[in-house]
Amino acid sequence: MQMIETEAHQRNSAIHTSYNDDGWETLGGETRLHRNIQGRIGEHAGARILGIAVQPATLPAGTDDGIDAVYRGKTIEYKFNPYSFGDFYIKKIKQFNADIGILTTPIDGKWYRALRVFAIRKWVTRDIFERYSVEKSFGYADKKVIAISQDKMLDIELLVNCDSKTQMDGYAVKVYSQRLKKIFYIISDDEYREDFKDDIFFTMQEIRHFLEIKKVFPDMRVVELKRRIIHD
Repeated sequence: MQMIETEAHQRNSAIHTSYNDDGWETLGGETRLHRNIQGRIGEHAGARILGIAVQPATLPAGTDDGIDAVYRGKTIEYKFNPYSFGDFYIKKIKQFNADIGILTTPIDGKWYRALRVFAIRKWVTRDIFERYSVEKSFGYADKKVIAISQDKMLDIELLVNCDSKTQMDGYAVKVYSQRLKKIFYIISDDEYREDFKDDIFFTMQEIRHFLEIKKVFPDMRVVELKRRIIHD
């Protein structure tokens, strides 16, 4: 955390800040420094779980167009919400430009400066974000955001446990299982079943159920992948 605090101070300096303080940074009694600490926590947490480098703290704040990293050819935006139950959100006046968003929060409750333990909660594709996000104000009428709740996002295990040949594109994730020597798709919504009727696929809900079962039976393994028959 000492490194994160140092980096946040660097980003907080006038030299490295390219945007005007429009009131966003001090919402809820926060300071700009606190916002920069939270942002660096999200960047470091996301980069660590993906095993990639974090961007330099000297990059001027507000100049990355929402792109914090690149992972397997896909652009990523990291977000930190100071509440453990909080949404992944962007300002309404901006756009979600990345292919993927990753959300980090405190383990429990609300962030405070001495806190040292965090949870990388969920991730989301741009397609899912655009489909399920809603406009919110969080009680500040002139500070609107576009937000997606955690229950609409994807489990982080799906992202970090993918094989090296995984391809993430739009509303589906294409996965190659090296162990089973087969390709299958994870689709974001049940309505896309017809698009993949000739392929092996699983819905997001099915994958989530599998991951919950695997928590209870960690030695459980998938032994076969079959194409399902879809009845009209």
